[in-house]
Amino acid sequence: FVKLVLTTNDPDGAGPCTLARDTVMITLTASPVTQTITGNATVCLPSTGVVYSVPTQAGMTYTWSVPTGVTITGGQGTSSITTTWSASAITGSVCVTIANSCGSVQPCKAVAVNVTPTATITGTTSICPGANATISIALTGSSPYTVVYSNGTNNTTINTSTSPYTFTVNPAASTTYTLVSVTNGTCAGTV
Repeated sequence: FVKLVLTTNDPDGAGPCTLARDTVMITLTASPVTQTITGNATVCLPSTGVVYSVPTQAGMTYTWSVPTGVTITGGQGTSSITTTWSASAITGSVCVTIANSCGSVQPCKAVAVNVTPTATITGTTSICPGANATISIALTGSSPYTVVYSNGTNNTTINTSTSPYTFTVNPAASTTYTLVSVTNGTCAGTV
C-alpha cells in the first residue's frame, strides 16, 4: 500500500496558523499470476474424485471450466476442484480463470481420456480327449490391451489390439480358464 500525508500550516487560510494533517491510504492490489494446474493429464473413464488445483493467490476469484461429460462435484470458486468424469467425457482442457479488479489470467491443462477396458471370456465347454477347444475374449474400451488369463495352474499374458481375441487350447483334463486382469497401458479394467 501507499500512504500519502498532506501537511499544512494554515488549513482554512484565515489564520492563525495551526498544524493540520490529512491522510489518504492507497492499497496496491496484486495482479493475478498465471499458475500451473496440477492434476491428471490422462483420465480413465469413468472416474470420480479427480482433483485439479492451482496455488492459492489472496484476493482472487476462481472460475473453473471442464470438458463435456465432466462434472465439477466440489470446489468451484476455490483454487481446487474435484471432478467426476462420465463414460462419455471427451478429451479437452481443464481451465481456471483467476481474477480480481486488476485483471484475469486463464491457465489450462490438456486432459486426454482413456476408456477403461473390460474383458469377457467364453468358449467351448465340452470336448473329446485330444481335441482342441476354442476360447474367445471379448474386449471393450481403448486398445491396445494386455490380458492375463489363468488355466488354474499358470497365468498367460496376451497383448492384442483385436477384439474378440480367439485362441485354441488342448487340455489333458477338465480345465477352467478364467480372466485375471485387463489393462490398456493406462487404465486397469474389469474382468
